[in-house]
Amino acid sequence: MEEYMQQELILILDFGGQYTQLIARRVRECHVYSEVVPWTISLSDLLARNPAGVILSGGPSTVQDPSAPMIDPALYEAGIRASFEFEGVDEADADAYVAAHPLPSDSAKAIEEIAMQRWFAGFLTNGVEQWSDWRRLNVPKLPLTDFQASSAAGSTYPTRLAYSSEMDSNPVQRDEAVKNFLGGENTAWKRLWWDVADND
Repeated sequence: MEEYMQQELILILDFGGQYTQLIARRVRECHVYSEVVPWTISLSDLLARNPAGVILSGGPSTVQDPSAPMIDPALYEAGIRASFEFEGVDEADADAYVAAHPLPSDSAKAIEEIAMQRWFAGFLTNGVEQWSDWRRLNVPKLPLTDFQASSAAGSTYPTRLAYSSEMDSNPVQRDEAVKNFLGGENTAWKRLWWDVADND
C-alpha cells in the first residue's frame, strides 16, 4: 500500500457531509493517501500532520444554517499564507493581506470568502477548475463584457462545454440525451445539474 500511494497526505475535515468517505476514496484512487478527521481538530494538530492539502466536507446546512460549525479562522489564514509563500509573496505583505481579509463569522459569508481566496490562488494555474468552482459556488460575481450583454446566448458566461462535432455521427441521439438529462439544447449556455441557479 505504501508503494502504491504517494507520500503526500490529504486531510478531509468532516463537517457532517454525506459524501465524506466517498471523497476520501476518490482521493486514494488518485494514488494519494487521505484521512478523514473531525472538523474540531486543532490547527496545531492539523499542521503537525504536514498535509499537502485540506478538503472541507459538509452539506447544504453547512452553508445555509447560521449556526453551522465554522473552521478555525487560523486554518483559513494558514491557507492564504501557504498560497502566498508558494507565489513568493513577502511575509509582511501576507500579514497585511490576512489582516485586511478576516474570515467572516457568518457561515454563508465565510464560505464565499474562502471561495474567493481559492479563486485568487488558482486563477493563473488552473483556469478550468476555477471555472468549475464559479459555476458551483457563484463566486466571484463576474461582470459581463459588452459582447455578452448584447448576446442572444443568455447574457452570461458559458456554463458548460457543448458536445463536440466529433459526436455528429449520431446527432439525433446526442441531442435527445442532452434534452432528456439537461432539459435543453446542446449549447455552451445550458447549465449542468450541479450549476447554481443565479450565476448570471
